[in-house]
Amino acid sequence: MRPRLVVAFATLMALAACMNDFDRFDSTSGDSTTTTTGPGGGGGSTSSSTATTTSSGGGTAVGGGGSGGSGGSPVEPETECHDGDDNDDDGLTDCRDPDCAGPSCAEVCDDGVDNDGNGDVDCDDMLCAFSSACEEDCTNDQDDDGDGLTDCEDFGCYDSGDCDESCFNPNADDNGNGLSGCADFHCFEFGGCPEFCTNNQDDDGDGMTDCEDYRCWDHPACEEDCTDGVDDNDNGTIDCQDFSCMEADACRP
Repeated sequence: MRPRLVVAFATLMALAACMNDFDRFDSTSGDSTTTTTGPGGGGGSTSSSTATTTSSGGGTAVGGGGSGGSGGSPVEPETECHDGDDNDDDGLTDCRDPDCAGPSCAEVCDDGVDNDGNGDVDCDDMLCAFSSACEEDCTNDQDDDGDGLTDCEDFGCYDSGDCDESCFNPNADDNGNGLSGCADFHCFEFGGCPEFCTNNQDDDGDGMTDCEDYRCWDHPACEEDCTDGVDDNDNGTIDCQDFSCMEADACRP
């Protein structure tokens, strides 16, 4: 072997030995650092934290650990139903809150208090519509059911014997409801107010008198001669202009 090759080979072997020694030194030295960061686990908000561990050889390893998130506070139902506060922060206070539905918030129909908090007191509350406390007494001059109508003015007294009206006495308000004779709604039933077609009075209170009233169309006193040019039945219309002549042959087109 030539001297130059021998020297070169020896130099390479020496370098290889030095590299092996360097690797062994680096694997145990404290200058090597590894960092790992992981997201924190948890049910609420998360944050990352770093844990550091030092080996006996001087090396340092850094690892990530997650911190647990805090969960939301559970919403408690409204339990104080008469303190004026919205305890569960749902925008509804006391008996207006469905959580308070129950006997403590039921409407009492005769105590002058809005027990259920809906703005209506006693008989004005629809929950009292069928309460015995809200029935109309038709003879005590009071608005018992709170509908603005008193005694016989109230439709709740329609069938009451205390509110009978003498329908043929146009000048007497027998039941005190402000309406007299056939103008009273109590006289509308069962044809209680027929029109008498020859007495020059509005017997049924509809604003039409005698033959002007459609109820008298078939009355003999209200027959119209549809061709004589005379208002025979005195209803203000003549011949074919009279509604009683609508079907007369002389008035057909």
